[in-house]
Amino acid sequence: MNFDLEGILKRMYAVTGTENNFQLSKYLGKRPGAVHAWKDKKTPPYEDCHKIAEQTGCNLMWLITGKSEQEAGSSEGSSNIPTNFPKIRNAFLKALTQGYEFGYLAHTVKTTDQTLDLMAGILYEELTGKDMEEVLEKTKQADAG
Repeated sequence: MNFDLEGILKRMYAVTGTENNFQLSKYLGKRPGAVHAWKDKKTPPYEDCHKIAEQTGCNLMWLITGKSEQEAGSSEGSSNIPTNFPKIRNAFLKALTQGYEFGYLAHTVKTTDQTLDLMAGILYEELTGKDMEEVLEKTKQADAG
């Protein structure tokens, strides 16, 4: 999946009421060069997007992708993909671990379980076209009843 970092930044500015990298860094409690570092890494700042979504109430998927929930959920050809989020999360974590072990990925920042769940959730929603939170809630209800 390709991410539009400039688009992510514009959406981050819009929902936080900031106008530039310095103000956004300050809003997030980060050093002034943090936003510029995201551009160098060419990866979306998942943890910071999650933090902004929690603080502002904006849709996390929209913040990262620029798509509405309806657009993000419209994946074609996903009928052969398992819809069990925990299974997808575990497969995702296994793939990341193997990537680290084989040297394909570099672990440069502390990654929290929350960040991994967020990334796995984005992958899940992209692959299945289903809202992860909704599926988890239905699973909990089925297990309880």
